[in-house]
Amino acid sequence: MILRTFAAYILDRDGHIANRIDLLCLDEAAARDSTEALAADDQIELWDGDRLVGEFEPAKWS
Repeated sequence: MILRTFAAYILDRDGHIANRIDLLCLDEAAARDSTEALAADDQIELWDGDRLVGEFEPAKWS
């Protein structure tokens, strides 16, 4: 089993990086699932190296 590293960047309300969490996941789908769980409270960008995988916004900001 080979795990891949994804970077989840937690953004503040102005869109600036406030923190980074490295995720070790089997694949992109698992990384998305993990990021959705993190995005309950924060806006997050998920990156695979230099490729943006997705942007996640918490429901409470909508």
